[in-house]
Amino acid sequence: EEIASQFVRFFDRDRRLDAMLPPPSQRAGTPVRSDGLVRHFISVPWTDGWAQEALYVDLFDAARRNIFIVSPFNYPTPKIESALLRAAERGVDVRFVTRRGADEPPAIFTKALNAAFDDARRGTFRMRLYDTGERLLHGKIVTIDDRLGIVASTNLNRRSFIHDTENGFVFLDRDVTRRLRAEAEAYWAMSGDVDDPERYTLPLGVFDMIPWLKQFF
Repeated sequence: EEIASQFVRFFDRDRRLDAMLPPPSQRAGTPVRSDGLVRHFISVPWTDGWAQEALYVDLFDAARRNIFIVSPFNYPTPKIESALLRAAERGVDVRFVTRRGADEPPAIFTKALNAAFDDARRGTFRMRLYDTGERLLHGKIVTIDDRLGIVASTNLNRRSFIHDTENGFVFLDRDVTRRLRAEAEAYWAMSGDVDDPERYTLPLGVFDMIPWLKQFF
């Protein structure tokens, strides 16, 4: 019922500002729980102050053992990348499964940005490239410390955090997170070496000349 109410707040939002109605405040006296919770979120970056980015930064900063990310597009915002680097410095095992990209029109740019991030952080994070030729990687999964999981429409790219309306679920639930981790491990097992950024000299040169273009991919 609470998740349905969240969707209703989105559809009943103030369309002049594209802002959602505020959620009801938490009932006084509600006990704090550490497992068996799920929360739904809707991100409207240009009206909510980029709250989704802040959420991901906070969650990555809370990681103590492992962060496992499955994301077709993988070139995070500077704030999220900094949080992941801080996690690696603490000894957190940070892993990524990503892809080269589909054959949609902007693929030449998205492939290049994936490859550039892989190349820049290959020694800090563990990365693999999903490219079986049979199935397209489309799922977006995050697990943290085998305790918290995220399933969302959100790619770990700039567009998802700066421009696009996204929605997803955050599970503070060990059982659900273990199952999400198993899905991520299956992708990992089917994946191979990361891409070669030298293949994308032309699009990467465009981003070097016009850096602000990155926010649209």
